[in-house]
Amino acid sequence: MDESMPTGLVADALRRAADLRGGDIAGVIFHSDRGSQYLSAEYRELCDKLGVRQSAGRVATCFDNSAAESFWSSLKRELVHRYRFATRAEAMAAITVWIRRYNNVRLHSTIGYVPRSSGNSITVSPNSKLHNQVSGRRGKVKLTGRSSGGLPGTGRDGSPKSIDAVRERW
Repeated sequence: MDESMPTGLVADALRRAADLRGGDIAGVIFHSDRGSQYLSAEYRELCDKLGVRQSAGRVATCFDNSAAESFWSSLKRELVHRYRFATRAEAMAAITVWIRRYNNVRLHSTIGYVPRSSGNSITVSPNSKLHNQVSGRRGKVKLTGRSSGGLPGTGRDGSPKSIDAVRERW
């Protein structure tokens, strides 16, 4: 996390992801928007070195990367907009905890209601919801929520709670 998103930051994130997976990420497809940091010569060279295939979404559409868009939406809805962080370090710690839970515990409908960490690849059948989203067709989405008492991470008045509430929740 930083105040801006230069090429060096996203390159470091890709290196860290490779290190977390033992360095062998050859064949992985990295899909992003058309941000200059992802399309820079430096980042393209890193992807080539690691054996990562780059994929960029079409201009002005979010459907090319619906799984990632869903991730960012969930992160913002469940954590970022519900809590107030005193420092950037607190925010980074809370986001790290949330992402670990998201990958290792949370069940994901697009991959058969299993955690993301249960496998390193996703096979998309032509009739699946994910295929319909990626190909631009609308899939059915069912939204669920809590009926009363506010949302987790918020006080009775709906205001965000502190970092301690994040640690208790996740």
